[in-house]
Amino acid sequence: MTANESSRPEWQNVVSPDTDRCIDPAALAAIDQSASEIFALYTSAHRRAVIRYLAANLDTDETITARELATEVTACLTDTAPENVSGDDRRSVYVGLYQLHLDKLEAANVITRTEEGITTTPTTATVATVLALVETLCNTSKSATPMDGDAA
Repeated sequence: MTANESSRPEWQNVVSPDTDRCIDPAALAAIDQSASEIFALYTSAHRRAVIRYLAANLDTDETITARELATEVTACLTDTAPENVSGDDRRSVYVGLYQLHLDKLEAANVITRTEEGITTTPTTATVATVLALVETLCNTSKSATPMDGDAA
């Protein structure tokens, strides 16, 4: 148990399922959105796949294009390798990302979009860790399968 854990009540120790370590309270405090706004991000399989992919594969100084991200998200959603993603499937996911999901993720400060592409923010890893924790607690798969009542 760390010094931070011992000074907090037991119920406040949020444990990351991947590391068995507590999530840094300062990182949680840095999230400007309410719990409802963060949980709204998790209602879409597309946004969950984006959060997972970016947190696992992109450093804060790296950029990915929307097309590359659409390919990776499509691969995740269709359980196929990125090189086997069809153009029609990628286009469909790209349109959804472009018209809806990336705006919501950017408004929540999970991503930043520039002319060069999409980058992560310091919030990305925390939101991904909370997502993994919620999925673990809900006994759901870590794949991008839609949750009951999956919304856009």
